[in-house]
Amino acid sequence: MSQFVFDGEESKADKRRRWMKQYRLANREQLAAKQKQYQAENRERLAGKHRQYRSANRKQLADYQKRHRAENREQVAAYGKQYREANREQIAVQQKQYHAAHRRAGLRILAEIKLKSGCVDCGYDGHTAALDFDHVRGEKIKDVSRMVTGSREKLMAEIAKCEVRCANCHRIKTHDRRLERKAKAS
Repeated sequence: MSQFVFDGEESKADKRRRWMKQYRLANREQLAAKQKQYQAENRERLAGKHRQYRSANRKQLADYQKRHRAENREQVAAYGKQYREANREQIAVQQKQYHAAHRRAGLRILAEIKLKSGCVDCGYDGHTAALDFDHVRGEKIKDVSRMVTGSREKLMAEIAKCEVRCANCHRIKTHDRRLERKAKAS
């Protein structure tokens, strides 16, 4: 057997490639069924390999996806629109679940801060419902309780402008501030 290929002749590797291609085309259904069965029997093993590959090649995959989205902007947008239209109910349920979980997490953060701090005036730390955030520094953007569904950074920035006071001390302090402002205005 000669390893050299002359004009017009096909190499052994090329013959094998051509034969394999013909075989795959002729036996497409059987090969697909075998592959499906193998994937079903080895689901966890294959999922582990995929996870391992993705974690090892995270940057390359992210770069590829970024390039693909930039080069195929219209196709990606059309696919996204088509997917959203086809799965409208499922997306609505997922968004509702996400927003509810995000809100609960924000409320949990507020409760932890309130109980950890307690009232700066009297020291009360019995229940979060009786503790308020009193804006004393900077300009108030919004009530802290209305910011739980937004950005955590904005929420924490607004909390930094506040002191925790129990409801009684907060009302008294606010009343005193109003009286001071009226006295200055007169």
